[in-house]
Amino acid sequence: MSGRRILVQVVVMAAVIVGVVFWAIGKNEHAAGHGAARFAAALLDNDRRAAPDGAREYVTGVRAYFGPVTGARVIGTHNERADSGTKSSRTFPVADLMLRSARGPAVIELAFDNGGIGSEEVTSVYELALDDAPRLSARDHEQLASAYAARGGIPANESTFKQLTAQTRQPPAPRPAEASPVRANPSSGSRKAQKQLRCVQRARGDVTKLLECARS
Repeated sequence: MSGRRILVQVVVMAAVIVGVVFWAIGKNEHAAGHGAARFAAALLDNDRRAAPDGAREYVTGVRAYFGPVTGARVIGTHNERADSGTKSSRTFPVADLMLRSARGPAVIELAFDNGGIGSEEVTSVYELALDDAPRLSARDHEQLASAYAARGGIPANESTFKQLTAQTRQPPAPRPAEASPVRANPSSGSRKAQKQLRCVQRARGDVTKLLECARS
């Protein structure tokens, strides 16, 4: 086989590999965007069942942390690299959501580090720090900065959301059993007096019987 033919085959093979890689990346980003949109709808409707796999446990926690969510929209998707520079380095898509909530606007990120192509399974949900939020309009950034500071200036992580979910699901503490009303037992003196009264009533004025009642 000539060197020219080998070179052509190598170039074709490289082009195919690059094409497959870009196809997979594009498909994953599209899936991430669609999965994030489903999660946004689940937050708005407070419906865990509407969220994609892996994200259902976060719906309650996110709403518990930020309060009722009145707005949620996907503002971008991109790829993240984990363990950069190591043999286990990998790339996975993430999607960012802009939330409008009772505690002000917030940006949360959904990670899709599931290893599948075109999978919408979420592996993590966390709040982005103010400096990590994607480009926003000046007004949105100003509102986000104010709300972020009011919440303490520390982004909520996935553990925070999971803990709040677990706390919300805990069954209410059982109510203490109501004490049964205690009925006073009539004393022996009361029973004797009642017996004598019935005896007197039956005597109907008979002196002999009345004397017997007094002795009883």
